[in-house]
Amino acid sequence: MNDYSDGSFNLNVEIQNKAIINKKMKLYVNVQLFDYTQKLIFSKKEHIRIKKEDNIITLPFSTVIKEIKQWSAEKPNLYKLVISLESRKKELLDIVSAYTGFRTAEIIDGHFLINGKMVIYKANIESHGMGYGDKSLAKDSTWLNAHLNHTQRMF
Repeated sequence: MNDYSDGSFNLNVEIQNKAIINKKMKLYVNVQLFDYTQKLIFSKKEHIRIKKEDNIITLPFSTVIKEIKQWSAEKPNLYKLVISLESRKKELLDIVSAYTGFRTAEIIDGHFLINGKMVIYKANIESHGMGYGDKSLAKDSTWLNAHLNHTQRMF
């Protein structure tokens, strides 16, 4: 990955046989990822065999997506993920979809970074009649810690 422009796509799909019929089944799992313009940017179909009831199979899917649009709280660039299950006769048995995004969260040299940019928290401290001076500042910082949900993240 280079300068946060490429995204690492890693997905584990779990399939469990909940069928009443306890026989071998040959199925296909299809994973598709679409960008914000609905352009298909990743597609892979895997063949699986489920041998008995309640047998769980985990299929890993992974690739590197070039030139992704990064997700952030300010710009939530989302990709549509579609996972489908098909019979060997190409019958659609199940389909699920979800939206996902690409971001990197890391701590480097004591700084919290999202997509390589330092996150700075800013807040408006109000004294609420506590007064001024060192004692007031200590009360304000205690109040701030208790009410951090009123902070705003800035890049």
